[in-house]
Amino acid sequence: MSSTSHQRGFTLIELLVVIGILAILGVIALVSLDPKARLKDARDAMRFNDASELSSSLEIYSVNYSNDSSDIFLIDKLTQGEVYMIGAAAIGCDDKNLFCGIKVTSEHHCIDLSALVSDGYLAQIPVSPSEKTSWSNDLTGYTLQKDDSGIIHVRSCEAENREAIDITF
Repeated sequence: MSSTSHQRGFTLIELLVVIGILAILGVIALVSLDPKARLKDARDAMRFNDASELSSSLEIYSVNYSNDSSDIFLIDKLTQGEVYMIGAAAIGCDDKNLFCGIKVTSEHHCIDLSALVSDGYLAQIPVSPSEKTSWSNDLTGYTLQKDDSGIIHVRSCEAENREAIDITF
């Protein structure tokens, strides 16, 4: 009687081939997902949400205070066609025009929306996520403009994977 043992399993060559194929598929998946593009999309989504939140808060605020002439901030008093940087700065509002798709009109065109926070319309004034420059509470990276037809535009200075981020009311 001959005794032959049949061992079950994979040879070293078979295991190496499978590991090599899995490694190649992993590299292809990683390259096709393009992590840099996904990060840009995430920052753009944050900017879009921030601009939407600002727009909604401004719209509600302007309706509530439209007849209050003593209020510090009235959208009706914005000069049509001029672009204002949202932030706490009083001067230097156009310092980061290089990074804005729509340029702030002048160094004095800042608009402080802290009343939205103090009156409970916003938890805080959003600051744009940084890509090319650092934004802060003084210059947030978001602009406000009243166009010639009276429509209010809230824009993000930066947009990475889209042409622009512009919310209107």
